[in-house]
Amino acid sequence: MNDTTFKQALIKLEELLKKYDGFITVFLDDWHGYRFIYDTRKSNCCENGCKKCPIYRLLKNEKGKDHFTTGLYLASSEEKRLFGPQKFLNCKSFDEYQNCYVNFLLEKCNTKQEIFDELNLIKNMKVIYSKNDSPKKQEIKFKKSVIKKVLASSKPKKIKYILEYFNLNPDFYKIAQNNS
Repeated sequence: MNDTTFKQALIKLEELLKKYDGFITVFLDDWHGYRFIYDTRKSNCCENGCKKCPIYRLLKNEKGKDHFTTGLYLASSEEKRLFGPQKFLNCKSFDEYQNCYVNFLLEKCNTKQEIFDELNLIKNMKVIYSKNDSPKKQEIKFKKSVIKKVLASSKPKKIKYILEYFNLNPDFYKIAQNNS
């Protein structure tokens, strides 16, 4: 992720934090372009419908700028099956978002290149806000948990590719300096 995208994200995050205090964790990820993934008190409470959700009301008119957006991304039927029932892909609790990566790696990534590409996305994902702990600690916890779950459920060939990736990327868990 380039510095311009990261700076745009921090500016927008500050703006959103002034308008809503219910964020628990905010991720910056390259999921259909750079976007925020929102972990809030309401992520697990979609039974009231989006129109009553404070995140939906806050973000329903958000538009992207360049290759970054804070807007909500509508999930397809297949994405709901794979990533959870929420109407929007970027409304996920911390654990739900971890499971998105786990499910995708287990169900959709079979070739060495597919696995390496997905691991690169995990490596480059950033926790840019955390109410409960430092973003750096939360990011490391997130990444370690994803890898642990995937390794525990993978077949030997996939494990071999993952370990090969780690040999080529010993800095996988290193947090970039531009992360707060």
